[in-house]
Amino acid sequence: MTALNLYKICFCTVSMNRLHHLKETLPANILDNASYPNASFVLLDYNSSDGTEAWVKSAMKQHIDNGRLIYYKTTEPPYFHRSHSRNMVFQLASGDILCNIDADNFTGSGFAHYVNDQFNRNRNIFLAADTLGRHYFIRDVCGRICFWKQDFTSTGGFDETMDGYGEEDIDFIGRLKTVGREETVILNMEFLNAIQHDNLERIKHERTVALLSHIYISHRTPSTSHILFIFHDRTFHMGMLRDNLAHHASLLPTLENTQPLVSSANDRYGLIEETWREGSWTKEGNRVSFRNDNPPETSYLQTENALVPVDDDVPGYFDVKDERMLTEAICFHSRMKNTARLQNNKISHGQMAPISVTGKGNVTRNFSTKTIYV
Repeated sequence: MTALNLYKICFCTVSMNRLHHLKETLPANILDNASYPNASFVLLDYNSSDGTEAWVKSAMKQHIDNGRLIYYKTTEPPYFHRSHSRNMVFQLASGDILCNIDADNFTGSGFAHYVNDQFNRNRNIFLAADTLGRHYFIRDVCGRICFWKQDFTSTGGFDETMDGYGEEDIDFIGRLKTVGREETVILNMEFLNAIQHDNLERIKHERTVALLSHIYISHRTPSTSHILFIFHDRTFHMGMLRDNLAHHASLLPTLENTQPLVSSANDRYGLIEETWREGSWTKEGNRVSFRNDNPPETSYLQTENALVPVDDDVPGYFDVKDERMLTEAICFHSRMKNTARLQNNKISHGQMAPISVTGKGNVTRNFSTKTIYV
């Protein structure tokens, strides 16, 4: 029997104010992979303000000293950016195989051995969680992807025009397939555990959340609504939202209408125009005016709970105040924007539009004051 190659495997984690998760996952992950001699861990502290640096310096000193863990910190990003942060950490990591491990994820005991076995069985693969829900769907582990370091460079990495939650990992998987790699889904559930949390935890440090002023909704039909996002930078996004479950439920089955009602939870809602209509807004007193290419301008009177139209033939909007609805709306906003970008990236025959790895920025390594430019 041919001896297995012991590939150098680097587990990469990005954290922005996720110390409460790191305290549980990082020590456990290092311990659970201690028997694999060529495993290392890279933690990128993405401008955290929750004491991550002090905790790593104290609680993880042994692993820093023996080289098992490398700690990088950047103080530049004002908001969390999934694609940029991952591009940065993967460029900082060294090894034959890189594995993305989100801050809330547990690798499971012996995961490094499993990864090494899979890449020894077939060099032409990448490992991923079942993001398409063919065998299971666990939202908290969708970021689990392991791939050759050289493939990260050749694919261009993660598309940094995807700003916000959703689809950036699907886009990267498409790029791995473009360079000829085959997807191997991780089926061992022992390697797919994570700390469960709500969607607000996922998005609360992102740009959209920081800039958001209001979300308004206007119900038009049982299956359609206008949804309006107003941002502090005087821009707005508006779209016609369709509830696909309600829409399809109103249609009688025919030979032409044989699609399932909803294939997954993420398919429940969609944009009829597939992307957001964008524009700017101004305010004088309680009068708010919105302007984009079509129509030129629409004005409303802003009350505590609504936007009341100045013209009678224009429908009004209600202010969304429920925290759960706000969170779901923000996730939907990001996902729809990134979905449109994902579709634009697809050329034909499984090929993806080329991009170049960025992830640029200044970092420090292991508490040094010397700055490294990535």
